[in-house]
Amino acid sequence: MWKIIGLLLVSAAIVLIEYPQLKKNRSRMDRWSFAVLLGIASMLSIMKIYDVPLFNPLQAIEFIYKPIYEIVFNRVL
Repeated sequence: MWKIIGLLLVSAAIVLIEYPQLKKNRSRMDRWSFAVLLGIASMLSIMKIYDVPLFNPLQAIEFIYKPIYEIVFNRVL
């Protein structure tokens, strides 16, 4: 529980440090992307703290390219 509270405090500190500069620039897209990416990073960190199995992008790449690899190399060799 304390790890999550610490993580949320660090996230709040990041917002307090970075948001005034983003607000000064008046870039709405930058503020949205900052909020979304920080939210995703915080959520993934909380999931990692609770030992939730996370999706590995390499598994998706392997799922897509393994049949192609087998077809190409079975015909060539």
